Amino acid sequence: MRRRRGLINGAASVLSAMVFGGCAQTSATIEPYYGPTETIDQLVPEINSNVQPLSTLWAKGDFKATIVDHGHTTNVSGTAYLMHARPQEMLFIGDADVVGEVFRMGCGPDKYWVTVKGDTDTCWWGTYANLDRADERAIPVRPDLVEAVLGLDAMDTDLNRQPCPVMRFNNDQHAYMIVWNVKLPDRWVVQKEIWYDLVTKLPRLVNLFDANGRVVLSAYLSDDKPVDMGAAASQSSDAPMVATTYRLFFPDSGSKLQLHLTDIELQRHGHPNNENFAFDPDTVDVKHVINLDEPAH
Repeated sequence: MRRRRGLINGAASVLSAMVFGGCAQTSATIEPYYGPTETIDQLVPEINSNVQPLSTLWAKGDFKATIVDHGHTTNVSGTAYLMHARPQEMLFIGDADVVGEVFRMGCGPDKYWVTVKGDTDTCWWGTYANLDRADERAIPVRPDLVEAVLGLDAMDTDLNRQPCPVMRFNNDQHAYMIVWNVKLPDRWVVQKEIWYDLVTKLPRLVNLFDANGRVVLSAYLSDDKPVDMGAAASQSSDAPMVATTYRLFFPDSGSKLQLHLTDIELQRHGHPNNENFAFDPDTVDVKHVINLDEPAH
């Protein structure tokens, strides 16, 4: 069944407007929904049917970013190019008119990195092997968290396997709210929370948390469009849908990233491929290269 666009998530829309630029004016208040809802085991196959065909993704659009590094702010904007491949590979390139590339962010099989040109002229990078001990405050935008939003995984059908999902329904916002929990040696903690639209079953809000329950990334997703599946289109008449507008906020640093995608395809001219996600810190052309695996001095 082809998904329909659902009602706007009021709470997420208002909060997004507050975070990304001032007062919010809502055109209408949606009425609470008290009709029938689905159980989590009914919801999981619907969510997964949209996610599973997207083993790769190529997209183009525009972006605007405010990068805050220990109080120093750099604003960059321009054309965005996005590539993603499962399980965790991502490349985001931001080009500005005249000056060329101003922003690059990626995740490979073993490394993650962010490069900001201009006055900042810095590359931050680290390895997944040492991610748990890296200082999260040392990097203004965490690529691993951005990848977790842009490449939302299918849900595990074993609902007792950690991280364990727990669902509640928000009547006021017409949303299924699923929270994933994991057990640490001394307690249970929440990893992430995703709000899924009542009608479309597509994500509207993603919150990612640290081990102390603090939000490390909030992402607001909207404007769903079908993905151009190319040669794979003959396999299904119902193309998967993805959000084309993303508003990301990193509370710890104050950095923000807004992304609007206009061209969305499964692949374009053989991209993405393994070479797109390769990274060598010795070849980065910036003044400052910060290895997040090394202790801060």
